[in-house]
Amino acid sequence: MPEPTRVLIIEEAAWMAEKLAAVLRDIPGIEVAGHAASVNEAQDSLLAIRPEIVVLSVDSYQGNARERLRRVLAAAPWSRVICASARRDDSLAKAVLQEGAAACLPKPFTAQEFTAAVEAVPGGAALAPDAGKGKVVAAFSSKGGCGKSFLVANVAVGLAAETGRSVGVVDANPLWGSIAAMYNIHPTVSLFEAARDLKYVSPVTFGSYLTPYKELVKVLAAPALPEQAELIRGDDVTAIAAMLREVFRYTVIDTPSGFNEISLAAAQAADAVYLVAALNTGRELDNVRRSLTEFARLGYPRGKVRVVLTRVRSRDLDLLKSVEAELGYPVTALVPNNFPAVVAAINRGEPLWEAGRDSPCLRGIDDIVKDILDGEPLPAEQPEKPKLKRLWGWG
Repeated sequence: MPEPTRVLIIEEAAWMAEKLAAVLRDIPGIEVAGHAASVNEAQDSLLAIRPEIVVLSVDSYQGNARERLRRVLAAAPWSRVICASARRDDSLAKAVLQEGAAACLPKPFTAQEFTAAVEAVPGGAALAPDAGKGKVVAAFSSKGGCGKSFLVANVAVGLAAETGRSVGVVDANPLWGSIAAMYNIHPTVSLFEAARDLKYVSPVTFGSYLTPYKELVKVLAAPALPEQAELIRGDDVTAIAAMLREVFRYTVIDTPSGFNEISLAAAQAADAVYLVAALNTGRELDNVRRSLTEFARLGYPRGKVRVVLTRVRSRDLDLLKSVEAELGYPVTALVPNNFPAVVAAINRGEPLWEAGRDSPCLRGIDDIVKDILDGEPLPAEQPEKPKLKRLWGWG
């Protein structure tokens, strides 16, 4: 049986220390190993107990928060320090995170908040190895009905399968978001709560707003109520994208159709924008051309916007060359039409990537995954999986 994780609480107010201890005692695998009223008093306990985690109060009138944190880190470099403050102050949270704290939680925190902070910072590092290096991509369409959300749900699963890394998914379509239904998950928090609390969270604690789909895909769902959707702003999406860049190696954002405040904020925050259009819906290439013109007018580099065409007859090279010639722009992926399989997967709440790996539709989705991963080294240790890139050719 593994040893429990020892926690030392440094808190001046005895009643608050007991309140925090009561929360921690209810968490499996956590042992409250001691309490000190000040950093000075904690010196001996840090050496004697050697706690894996220190909960440090940083809103006391006694001394500077940064200085208190430095002293604890110097005395116990083996410990992760989780700061706690009754003041909801984003500048304080930013300061202690920059100084080396693993997280800055509200006081008193909940068991869920504490557990999320611990799980997000394995091994005592201030952030995961990929922190700050994450890639953000956004899916955009000029109008609905092209399968954009379906692509987002499947591309995220594909990225997780190919890399073995966790992938974040943001359903930034506040009014008509469908990503949760695509995964058959039932979030209790959403984009609305995340946007509301942005001033009080850090990359370490942001995980509590995400709902897992299986092990590696985490979803920030669309708001549950129409009145909540109306409160989401472009600045919220920009800030959330920046936050998730610190948490995930890859983040995929679904956007509302058309050029609007939220879709443009997501596109601006992204490293690449996948412009999705259904080829069998009339003069759709005209809409693609107009969208490309608008992105160019807004100053987007040519390589940032990637064209993806859905509902094509097949991944045919002649078709690809013909479309590229008509657009005067490269096409990143052709996703063949497989309407019965796609509808069945959506109704089951199961990504097609997992349910029908021989589908021609998935070959087009795999092209998008490979484009996102282009030129990036994969982790050295990879789980065994089908060699999609060798098995799937054109046709």
